[in-house]
Parts: sequence; C-alpha cells; structure tokens
Amino acid sequence: MSDPATNNSASKRGSSPTRKGTSAHDTSSTETASKTTKTSSTTTKTSKSSSSTATGNTLISNTLTSSTSTRNTSSGQDLSQCTLTLRETILTIEWTGGSPVIVNLNQYVAYIGGQLRWVSRGTGGFRTTCQEKSIQLDGTVLVASCREGDSGDYQKVRLDLTPHIIFDSTTNFYRPDELEFTLAGAETIVESSRSLMDITLISTFNLSKLLREPAFNRAITEVAERAESDAHDQRLAAMNGMTEEVEEIKKEVEDLQKRLESVATRSQKATEDMKTQLESISKESTQRFEREMTTLVNALAKEAMKAVYAQIRELQVLTVEQQTAYESHWPPPPYKADATPGPTAVY
Repeated sequence: MSDPATNNSASKRGSSPTRKGTSAHDTSSTETASKTTKTSSTTTKTSKSSSSTATGNTLISNTLTSSTSTRNTSSGQDLSQCTLTLRETILTIEWTGGSPVIVNLNQYVAYIGGQLRWVSRGTGGFRTTCQEKSIQLDGTVLVASCREGDSGDYQKVRLDLTPHIIFDSTTNFYRPDELEFTLAGAETIVESSRSLMDITLISTFNLSKLLREPAFNRAITEVAERAESDAHDQRLAAMNGMTEEVEEIKKEVEDLQKRLESVATRSQKATEDMKTQLESISKESTQRFEREMTTLVNALAKEAMKAVYAQIRELQVLTVEQQTAYESHWPPPPYKADATPGPTAVY
C-alpha cells in the first residue's frame, strides 16, 4: 500500500503544472521589479545621504563661522586697558565698567609640546609643570618656566591672554573663552542615516569593571588632583591677600603710633619750654622787684635822713666834728644865699 500523504503530495505537484510555470515567471518578474525598486531606493537614499551630508557640512561650517564671528564681535574692550593682578594662577581683572572678574588660569592653560596653550575648561593644569614662583604676568602676557615630566631643563614660555579673555557684550563682563564645538550638522547626518543602519546589541556595560579600570582610576585621580590644586591655589591666594591686608593695617597702626609719639614729644617739649620761660620771667620779675624796692627804700631813707639832718641843723645840736662827719656821708643840699644874710653865730 502506498502512503496517502505521498500520493496526495504527488497528485498536488502533478495536478498544477501550469500554475507552477506561471509562478516561476511571476517570481522572476517580481524579483526584477524588486531589484529595480531597491536600486531606485538605494539611489534615492544615497542622494538623500549625500544631501544630508552636504547639509550637515553646511550646518557645521555655518556653526563654526557663527561662533567665530560672535567671538570677534564680543571682544568689545581692550584687555590691556584693565588692571590685571596675578597671584599664583588666580587672575583678577579690574576695570572701571563693573565689578572685578576672577579667572583661574590653571583650568584653561596647559603646557603642551613646549608651549603654553589655551584649552577647554578643566583640562589645563600647567601649574604642575612650572618652576616654583616662576608664574608672572607681563602686561597681558602670561610668563612661566615649565618642563615636561620630572626631568629636563625649565624653559621660559609665554602666552598672550588678549585673544582668550574676551568682553561679553551681553553681560558686560570679561570672561574666559570657552572652547566648545557644536556638531549641529552631525546630528542631522545621524538622523538621516539611521534608516540605513542595523543596530545590534553587542555587549552590556559593566560598571564594576569600569571602576577597576586603571585608566579610569588615573582619570579620576587627575581630576581630584586638579580640583585639590585649584582649591589650594584659591586658598593660597586668599591667604596671601589676607596677609597683605594685615601687613598694610600693621603699617598704618605703626605710622599712627609714630605720629602720636611725635605729638606727645612735641607737647612735652612745649610744656618744658613754657615752664622754663615762666620760671625765667618769675625770676626776672623778682629780681627787678627787689631792685626797685631797694632803690625806693634807699631813696626814702636818704630823703628821711636829709629831713632829719635839716631839722638837726636848724636845732644846732651837733658839734662841728659831728656835722663834718655827718656831711661827709650825707652832703647837704645845695645852698642858696638869701638877699639879706642872717645873723651868724660865733662860738
């Protein structure tokens, strides 16, 4: 006995030879049309991709041009007209148009290939390659002595800060130039090419392996060291500022103390001079008073004696010897003869 399923299958294959031929022809036509359609679709997608690529390049070019023109037009004021103060790597910009601006140059400046270069924020760190106390400011030019690694000779390098610290006309403040690259055209390219890609999941991310990765640990360590270095720079700059202010206050107090001592010395000297003058005036007044009193007493005594002598002479009680002795000490006043002489006594 034959298998019914086999017979049925054979009868089915044999019963429709015409449809089989027709199906092969239709299949060939369909494949040809499909190839034509795929070719057309590929051409269309290729043209779209080329158009998207051109559009992306145009957008990237426009973006870069717009960024460059914005940077050029925003440098409204000259940095050389400002007062620049550098402490370690902390730059203070003072100008008459607004409040001071503080920039940590260690975050933006790197020592690469024997030169100082302006890099994106947080990727600098030139201070670790510089010689101790060699970071200076010459006008608007940053000057430092740097070397690569822990060996080799230090070489003096310079970087002009004028094109990198710009005046933002929207905020009316100076700010460091942020190196940013906008890929607006690349996003368009990715969006237009997404339909041409077959995305396959290859692997999953293992965070534990990332944490054990030496490169990741080195990167995290460098970030931490830069953060610690920046914090150290800011603390050192603040301490230096406070030390300078304390020294200035100390000098002002010393100057005030010297002025007070000078005033006290002059006051004491003036008091002593006044006391000396008063003593001299008092002494001279006393001596003069004594002289005048002596003269007055002598004059009064002389007048009194003269009066007594005149009375005694009128009384004629003195002998000739007494009168002679008295007149030798107290001479009589000048005698005026009368018109008629009086009687003369003869003894």
